[in-house]
Amino acid sequence: MMFNLNKKQFRGVSNNSNGEVNSSTLFTYHQEGNIIWGSYEGGTIVKGSFVGRVTDGNHIEFNYTHINLNKTLLSGFCHSTIEVLDSGKFRLQEKWSWTSGKSGTGESVIEEV
Repeated sequence: MMFNLNKKQFRGVSNNSNGEVNSSTLFTYHQEGNIIWGSYEGGTIVKGSFVGRVTDGNHIEFNYTHINLNKTLLSGFCHSTIEVLDSGKFRLQEKWSWTSGKSGTGESVIEEV
């Protein structure tokens, strides 16, 4: 599958209880070739950023870092599978793990707005 996430925006749809992304979190993606990066904020997240790469067909992986409302600096790693919805918009099925500030793993879903 060929895709381009450049200038696409996403909102959280679902998340595990130990995650911080919710429906108030807005992500802005950028892409050049197989490199992706972006920012996110909203809900419990004051400011966040991520950088990563397309690993194959419809998969991306990236590191993320954000500061939450408690002023805690958190970071992690995420592997996402990209799906195209019937509407033509993208959905990202994410498997993530905290690497700093919290521990644990989880799964979340974000969808293009």
